[in-house]
Formats: sequence, C-alpha cells, structure tokens
Amino acid sequence: MRLIGTVDTEKQAFTFYSVLLKEGIHATYEPFQDPEEKKERLRIWIYEEDEVDHAIEMLEKYMANPDSPEYSDIQMPAAPPEPPNLTMDQQQEGEQKKEEQIARPWQKRAAPSPPKKKRSYPITYGLILLCVFLYILNGMQQVKMLKADGRLGLQLGLTPIQQTLMFDYPAAKKKVDSLLEKYSIESAKQLDALPKDQWNQFQQAIDMPTWKGGLPYLISWIKKIPPPASGPLFEEIREGEVWRLFTPCLLHGGLLHILFNMAWAWILLRPVEERLSFIKLILLVLIIGIVANVAQYFVSGPMFLGFSGVICGLVGFIWVRQKVAPWEGYPIQKSTFIFVLVFIGAMFALELFTLGMAIFSSQEISVNIANTAHIIGGLTGALLGRVPFFARSNHERP
Repeated sequence: MRLIGTVDTEKQAFTFYSVLLKEGIHATYEPFQDPEEKKERLRIWIYEEDEVDHAIEMLEKYMANPDSPEYSDIQMPAAPPEPPNLTMDQQQEGEQKKEEQIARPWQKRAAPSPPKKKRSYPITYGLILLCVFLYILNGMQQVKMLKADGRLGLQLGLTPIQQTLMFDYPAAKKKVDSLLEKYSIESAKQLDALPKDQWNQFQQAIDMPTWKGGLPYLISWIKKIPPPASGPLFEEIREGEVWRLFTPCLLHGGLLHILFNMAWAWILLRPVEERLSFIKLILLVLIIGIVANVAQYFVSGPMFLGFSGVICGLVGFIWVRQKVAPWEGYPIQKSTFIFVLVFIGAMFALELFTLGMAIFSSQEISVNIANTAHIIGGLTGALLGRVPFFARSNHERP
C-alpha cells in the first residue's frame, strides 16, 4: 500500500477515489489532522504498487482542475471505499507500509487518530424505549378506562396520556370525557337510557364545534352543502402546551403499529446517528415530526398518532444525502426507498377511495391513516437533506 498524496476535502477524496475505481485501480482514503495547516485533510492510498506512478499523475491532473467537466460525469459508487479482497498477510503488509510512510523522518508525523468508539446509539435507543413505554402506559390506562367506562368510553374518550400528548385536546373531547366519568356510561344502550337532560349534555358535547381538518370542508364544497361548524385551531398549543407539536409521534394505536414503526426506526435512525452529532439528529427528528404533524392536523384534525411521519422523513433525508454527498456512506438500499414509496402510494390511493366514497355516496369510511404526515414528512426530510448544516459531522465517521 502506497501513499500518493493528500487532498483538502472529503468530496475531493471521494471523487478521485471514483476516478481511480473507473480505471480499475484499488484505493482508499483516510482523514488526518494536518499539523502545519491545523485542519483536517485526507490521505489517498493505493493498494497496487505497479499503479502508483499512474495514480500520482492522475492525482496531479485532478488537483490542477478538480472542477473540470470530465470529473463531474464520473459515476460515483453509493458508499465510501472498501479494500479489495486481500489475504491477511497482504493486509498486514499494507498496514505496515502505511505506518512506515507516515513515520518517515523527513515528514512530520500527524497526530494519531483516536480509536473508534463503540456505538451506543443513545437517541435511537431512547426514542424506541420512550415509544414502547408510552404504548404500555397507554394500554394500562385503556384497561382501566374499559373497566370504568366500558367500550363506549374507549370509543368516545381519550386516556390521560392521550389527553396530554395528542396534538390537541379540544373542548368537545374534554366535555365528553368529563361526562363519561361523571355518569359511568359503559355502553350505547346505557347512553340511550339516560334521562333526557343528561342525554342532551352528551349530545351537546359531541356537537360542540371543533376542528376536524380541512377534508370535511372540501367535501361540503364539492357536494354544495353547508360546511360543518368549526372550533378554534391549536386550542391547547395556544395555551402554551407546545410539546404537542411533536409528541403525537411518540404514541401508537396498536401492537402491529408500534412494531412496524419501531423496526423502521431501528433500521433508519442508527446510520443517521452514526453520521450526525447529538444536536443535529435531535433537530432533524423534531423538525420532521413537527412539520408532518402540523400538516396532518390541518388535513384531518388532531386525532392522529405514530412515528411513521418521521420514518418517511428519514428515508427522504438519506435518499438525498446519498445523491448530494455519497461519500457520507449511508448504507440504505434502493429497495428500501421503493418499499416506502409503494407504501405511501398505496395509502394515498386508499385515501382517495375513501374521499370518493364520501363525495359520491352516503357512506363514509375512515381508514385512520395519517398519510399526509407520511408525504409531508418525506418531503421535509428530503429538503433538510440539502441543508449543509445536516452534513455528516467531521468527528462522526462510519
């Protein structure tokens, strides 16, 4: 293994690596701290000894004009370089030559790179454990609610954790929950058997104007019927409960729902956490989640939950980073992107079907899928993938 030179940026290193790969020359690169310029640069290494002179000439030509059109058309691989198939002896010999060249007396030795730390993925583990904890807690509260208020309570009311973390807790929902607790109604039959004044209280609570999203207004406009009455938007958020902008992402409605979302969170969050700092990843997840939630709220109202908007955002983010900065080495395969696109497309088609049923027939079918959050989350992640702030942190290398 021979050192043929250095470059200033990882983009230059990866582009030149791609040039060498096109010529059939096996190479790799590694960052080091230049003690003279006091900044990080990158060394270019060649595996085959008989290709060294040719590779040096190619590097000199490249560095003379790195923005030449001939380099912009180079087909870049999807990930950083991997060593060719070498025997153990060849690998040891190559590493020994590397150390000898770096330590030559006429060269100032660069500070040794710190050993790679074992990845712990605190954000990935933390988010998954938090979602699982809230799912279990919500399940326990549902059991308690079922015993106290019956199935009707679960259908009409919200558990305490949902009251606190859903996007909004409208006045109509508050009134229904308080009446269920006050009269201990467990079934529709008991509700119908209530004295007239008590039944009227339930009916008034259910009929209270509340924001149920923009779709009812679209349907009423198409069918040329009066629009439904609407209550104020962002009722609890305007009172200072700003955590609701994100926290619906942490709630899940069923076992398959949380298993599906947490499996994808495990697949997608880890490679992003390997490449972004703690603050960058937290901001990325928060921005995607908040934008997706707000969009879903405007379309369907506050009764939605799930981490899938963030998942679609991570897919969009990784896809764009693979395009604009392939040297960052995100390992997600093309089949993953295709699966997510097919999933979103299928859910969108299902939503169009239910919208058509609501417009052209008297039947209304609710599929309870927050597909607006999927689409807007994916687009938000793709947009953030083009923001330089979310480039891979220098100290975070896979």
